[in-house]
Amino acid sequence: MPSRRQVRGSKGKLTAVQLGALFGIGIMVLSSLAYAILYNPFGGGGAPERGQVVESVDTDFDGIPDYLEKEIGTDPYTPDTKQSLAERKQQVEREYSQGLIGEGEYQSLIRKIEAAEEVVR
Repeated sequence: MPSRRQVRGSKGKLTAVQLGALFGIGIMVLSSLAYAILYNPFGGGGAPERGQVVESVDTDFDGIPDYLEKEIGTDPYTPDTKQSLAERKQQVEREYSQGLIGEGEYQSLIRKIEAAEEVVR
């Protein structure tokens, strides 16, 4: 039978195996939380379907998601103003009139720029 000193001395100390198990449990809990936050399996959303619009990061906090800024040709790291969007719209109109972009691309870009203009108003 161990003495009282030996029992007290071992109490409160964790072995390497116990620490490893706790670390593993912690990693599992964190990864489960990350999955739930990113994919929200119980929220009914799941992964987006093809063509579905999803929220995006807005690095410059101007209200226009980065993916949209990249599509319309503005800088996602510089806040857009009415002036910068108006300049981009004029540039797209010039490119279309010069035959550098087609009708479909022109219409798509103009719609997206106008949507961005609504956000910054």
